[in-house]
Amino acid sequence: MVTLLTTSSSGPSRKAKQWLEDNNVDYKEIKLNKKENARWLTTDTLKHILTLTDYGFTDILSARNKRVAELGDLGKFKTSELIETIVSNPSLLKYPIIYDHNRLAIGFNQSDIRMFIPREQRKQELNELLNEQ
Repeated sequence: MVTLLTTSSSGPSRKAKQWLEDNNVDYKEIKLNKKENARWLTTDTLKHILTLTDYGFTDILSARNKRVAELGDLGKFKTSELIETIVSNPSLLKYPIIYDHNRLAIGFNQSDIRMFIPREQRKQELNELLNEQ
């Protein structure tokens, strides 16, 4: 199952949710700006997400966030310090974050998010397109 980390105020989060629904992808949405979900983002969850990135914290932190800019050079922090900072302040993240056990998409990009459509469904769609021609 796919996990969708969102905030309710994020346009790309709403687009990703709608896209997953339109394409019948099973997902679980976690709105991290809701107090009851705040404990959901744990150090283990964040470490798993980081293992799926290409560039670590740079991939998942929002460059537009004033608090991220105030952190300055991320290299001066220990990994554990950054993880604890993010867990305490999930608003530092880019949204949406879409992931499963071994795949990750950050933000909403239709070509990237297609990876979450089951392979058999993608094959079937490709065959249908090829047979139309």
